[in-house]
Amino acid sequence: MKKFVGHAWLDEHHDVYFMVELDVADLKEKKSRFSAIMQKEKDILEIASLVADPIEISQESVEKAIGEVGEEWETGQLVEYEGEGLEELENGDENKHYLRYGRVQFSTYSSVWRELHVRYTCFPKYWHEAKASVTLTLE
Repeated sequence: MKKFVGHAWLDEHHDVYFMVELDVADLKEKKSRFSAIMQKEKDILEIASLVADPIEISQESVEKAIGEVGEEWETGQLVEYEGEGLEELENGDENKHYLRYGRVQFSTYSSVWRELHVRYTCFPKYWHEAKASVTLTLE
């Protein structure tokens, strides 16, 4: 299991910061398996797999985490984080969106084969039609 931090926009005025633990080895295996399926079945453009729900954290925690891993912050990208001390948002915090239903989506954008694009997506509890979605690089 590896820990990742991320930032995503829900709409033009609301954004979320979160941490999620993912089994990268399992996701790499699924990427390989799903890639073979999509290459064979040209009408399948996306397969999603359920994974852990995120833990919402403060903006300051994410900025600290990004500084510690030495990565330039990029909205919409999950960044691996090995440290501790991420400040979890408490229930009732005005910035908490109660994210849930974590999933990883493996997709291609055309029936002409291309490498799979991998995204982590989750949904705020009290918002309809909104989602937080960020790119996940599996190396």
